[in-house]
Amino acid sequence: MSVHDASWPAARLNDGLLLLAQDAGMEARDFAAAPPEGDGPAALGEWVETTLARAGLEGEAVRCTYGATNAFLRRAAPAVVRVETPPGAAERVLLLAGARGGRVILLGPDGARHAFGVEEVRGYLWSAAEEALAPVVDRMLADAEARLSPRVRARLLREHLGGRALSGAWLLRLPPAAAPWMQARRARLASRLAAIALTHVAVWGLFVAAWVAIGRGALEGTLEAGWLAAWALLLLTGIPFRLLESWMQGTFALDVGALVKRRLLAGSLKLDAEETRHQGVGQFLGRVLESETVETLALGSGFLATTAAIELAIAAWVLAQGPGATLGLPLLALWIGLALLLGAAAFLRSRAWTRARLAMTHDLVERMVGHRTRQAQAAPESWHEGEDELLASYLEASARLDRTSALLSVGLPGAWLAVGMAGLAPAFLAGETSPLGLAVGLGGVLLAQQAVARLTGAVAQLASLRVAWEQIRPLYRAAARAEPAGVPGCAASGAEDGNEGEERAPLLEARGLGLRYSGRSHAAVDGCDLSLERGDRALLVGPSGGGKSSLIALLLGLRAPTRGSLLLHGLDRATWGAEGWRRRISGAPQAHENHVFAGTMAFNLLLARGWPPTPDDLAEARVVCDRLGLGPLIDRMPAGLQQVVGETGWQLSHGERSRLFIARALLQGGDLQIFDESFAALDPGTLRGVLGCVIERARTILVVAHP
Repeated sequence: MSVHDASWPAARLNDGLLLLAQDAGMEARDFAAAPPEGDGPAALGEWVETTLARAGLEGEAVRCTYGATNAFLRRAAPAVVRVETPPGAAERVLLLAGARGGRVILLGPDGARHAFGVEEVRGYLWSAAEEALAPVVDRMLADAEARLSPRVRARLLREHLGGRALSGAWLLRLPPAAAPWMQARRARLASRLAAIALTHVAVWGLFVAAWVAIGRGALEGTLEAGWLAAWALLLLTGIPFRLLESWMQGTFALDVGALVKRRLLAGSLKLDAEETRHQGVGQFLGRVLESETVETLALGSGFLATTAAIELAIAAWVLAQGPGATLGLPLLALWIGLALLLGAAAFLRSRAWTRARLAMTHDLVERMVGHRTRQAQAAPESWHEGEDELLASYLEASARLDRTSALLSVGLPGAWLAVGMAGLAPAFLAGETSPLGLAVGLGGVLLAQQAVARLTGAVAQLASLRVAWEQIRPLYRAAARAEPAGVPGCAASGAEDGNEGEERAPLLEARGLGLRYSGRSHAAVDGCDLSLERGDRALLVGPSGGGKSSLIALLLGLRAPTRGSLLLHGLDRATWGAEGWRRRISGAPQAHENHVFAGTMAFNLLLARGWPPTPDDLAEARVVCDRLGLGPLIDRMPAGLQQVVGETGWQLSHGERSRLFIARALLQGGDLQIFDESFAALDPGTLRGVLGCVIERARTILVVAHP
């Protein structure tokens, strides 16, 4: 079978995606979608992303250049890759199912996995581009009278096509909101954790065996060179196992940390504005700090608990071989129970301490942010009211937590040594044990002390983890909130660029649109009717508090209406999907609701484009900036568009920030562009140039302003 035979026609891609998801072990909700309509990578890419989103999966568009194709094919699976076909040829894609031994595994239309060489697959993907460039290469070789060798030809092709990217490539993966067990199964966390546990068992088995070898010979008076060699060999053998265990723990921690961070980031992006509006900077900072705590403690406490369980089992087995098993084993069980009880107390006191700490952090940050306002509006003698009370509460909670932590981490393991020795005392005093048995019992007590110390450390960390989890639980749960994924293919069949649908329906139409915030008695938007045709230039004027910003949030898809209907090209937001709606309606919110991110100027301008940007994206961004009067600013920047701006970089004036937000919206494109008081900070001369650029580049415009 050739690579072409293993490729899929675009008309059957729906079946291919289902097979690819099943082959990768991903459970999908629904793949019942019409095949993609329309030609070109944009239509195909939108269909892939919306289809996967409706199925509960995620399709991430990635950029794969000619020079990086081989590395991409070895690492990208599962993935969908659009084939570069000649003009007029039917759309085809490759479904990457994996790589093994330098060969790429493709999932064919027959449902089977087929292995091909990396170069063979790369050549098929780029055959059209290479054939188009072949006459140029042949002419260059002829002019240089060079020998036409495959190596020379490949170097010339790489030189000319090295920076060119495939027109479409999408990674298939579980979304951050997928069930934790699905994420764990996909990352093979259970088997990897089992491997770590087995390695730890092997380390301790070798350790015990080494001391059995040396101890038996020493106690029986038959210590020979062979026993010493066995002892040393067993200890040395444990070193690679310890290194292997550390390496596996490190890779496990990185992968789990990445999953947790993706989930929390997705949750933070899905929080409703009303959930965050009443919270201050200090509370957000506290959540960020607690998220780092959760990631660290989740892994640390998990490893500690696993190793503590293994070591307790080994210690119990050794104690059972000694003379004090009848008394020692119940005492060990009692100590484990005490550790759990103290852990519960530590949890309660750690929660009180965390609340006091976060309250103090929130108060401090809010006072720093509002320092100038406090200086202007508050009397000096009242500037520090409440600070002493918060500090006293924090110190009291710290003292209680320190006492419990000291008892749990130091007192309990130390007391076990005395209790364990007391358990051996009856057998020793009765003279019923041999020196070898006494040594085994003593070894069991010492092993149990180390295991108890590890257990108390795990319990303390689990208590702190539970407290930190309470702070970030809203973010974690918010990631599972469903957003409209859209109907695959509606973009191609919708009314765009003068299609028939545009004649049947206005560009944007609202009927009886309403929005009422929870806990409010009056609606922010009530019975709004609006109709915009393509090419309209509309101005929305109203007083402060009149509901303009709420209406704009509805139009941008940032909020869902509580009543009425809102249609774009005759289709509602559920049909377009959240991403599809926001892709077609872009906007520049008010300055206090917008943000300059701590990144490069290019990053802030091209947030709606793929990253890293293409040369064409950067060139277009520079043209827009010049038209908006930002050209002199960029010329003053040492790194130009690559200059870092924002709070930690180059500072922008209010007018410059406003024009940056306008440029960001224009570069996003879309059928409708909304500017919410975006021109208020501009002087008349600058305003004329900015309005000229906006009218020139925007298809349909809605401007919001005060009377």
